[in-house]
Amino acid sequence: LVAQIGGLVGDIKAIRRPLAFWLLILIVPVTIATFLHTPWGDDAYERWLAKANYFFVDGQISKQNLYLAEPNDDPVLWPLTASWLYHILGKSSEFWVQIIPLVVFLLLVVEFWRLSDKISYKYALIVILAATPLLWGQVVLPEYSGNADLVLSFYFLLAFGALVGNQIVYAATFFGIAALVKNDALPALVGFIFLLIVGSLLTKTKLQKTALVIAAGFLIFNIAWKAHYGLSNRFIERDIGEVLAQRPFF
Repeated sequence: LVAQIGGLVGDIKAIRRPLAFWLLILIVPVTIATFLHTPWGDDAYERWLAKANYFFVDGQISKQNLYLAEPNDDPVLWPLTASWLYHILGKSSEFWVQIIPLVVFLLLVVEFWRLSDKISYKYALIVILAATPLLWGQVVLPEYSGNADLVLSFYFLLAFGALVGNQIVYAATFFGIAALVKNDALPALVGFIFLLIVGSLLTKTKLQKTALVIAAGFLIFNIAWKAHYGLSNRFIERDIGEVLAQRPFF
């Protein structure tokens, strides 16, 4: 009994810690705003969550259901995750799938906190996250709350955080997973592989072979599964000038 009371008191004290306090400030309004609606819109509903519904209904990923929602060449990690939630629920529910971006948003906050080594920066980061419309929009706005960009941002944060901490194998893993979330992450994965090799040659240091194998493995898998299903690349098929106009290199 004494131990239980002591643990309870410890839990109450823990709530007063800065991270728990700021998380609480974020969790309440974001959670309320998240579940005031169900997702809708082109990217969120007609692309990513549409695929999740197809996978759930068919019980598999197939060439047929990949072509039902454009663009068909985008990776499927996010809709696959949503379809597994549908499987657990026993039904397709765009309402409850909003749990995923909500959790990812909170994980972003925690990771920002973890990566910051100066206490004054920690508070600034929480405030920035709490006031960033782009991040909020990916969680609370119905037209974006089922989108893949927030998930992609999370893996990018993990990857670059690993680079800063000189955890090259983790960086390779997270860049690889990011590329399975969205095609937009492929240049980062290719760039990581390139810099890993060139950096080793220029600095005359030992090549991180494990990281290279992991990163290259993810890249090969990304290309192989698209080839298996006969998926084209919409960026290659379109006029290169139009692509660069929409996504300028710099």
